[in-house]
Amino acid sequence: ANCETSGVATNGCRIGLSPDLPAGFNGSIVVSSEAPAVSFVSLKNNPSGSVGTTSGTARGSHEGVSGDSVADELFFPSFKNNFNGQSAIFYVQAAGSDSTVRMTYTTQESPAKTYTQDKTILANRAYAFIPATAGVPSCNGSTGNNCRGGAKLEVLSGGSVAGTAVEYEVGASVAEFVMASAAVTPANTDTKVLVPSAKDNWNGQTT
Repeated sequence: ANCETSGVATNGCRIGLSPDLPAGFNGSIVVSSEAPAVSFVSLKNNPSGSVGTTSGTARGSHEGVSGDSVADELFFPSFKNNFNGQSAIFYVQAAGSDSTVRMTYTTQESPAKTYTQDKTILANRAYAFIPATAGVPSCNGSTGNNCRGGAKLEVLSGGSVAGTAVEYEVGASVAEFVMASAAVTPANTDTKVLVPSAKDNWNGQTT
């Protein structure tokens, strides 16, 4: 699609697919370009053209993952399994070749417990890792330290991977919020990490 000559009536220009994605599609996408490009992923349930719902208010976003940013290790600093009504899903995509990976969840309780799940992901496809599938206990909508913690994914064999995390409301028929972020790779780690914005009950918001 040429965004300079062919626009879309709602929300600007979009790159179309042929044939169109079917309703209810859930999968992964690889974008290729003749010149360097950037991408931004928006996850939402509010109306956008013919999709979404009028009562939807959930919006989350994260940066796209470039070919230079895929890795053999991915870090997810937070996971939840129905902690205070919130859970997380981790989408991991094989970057160009088949990859066998292991997801390890480490709980916040003391002593910590670990739960693992191995999966072979075919080239360019994605798999959704859910803590409950690995045996992580549920807090059943309450709070606790055995149903939350941090997660790490490592490639056991094959190519590198990309990943994103999505946190959502458990059982919400129309979600009021959703949070999304790209996975942290070893290239993002350092002895000093900068946090551009920190709030402590500023205008009702806390970091």
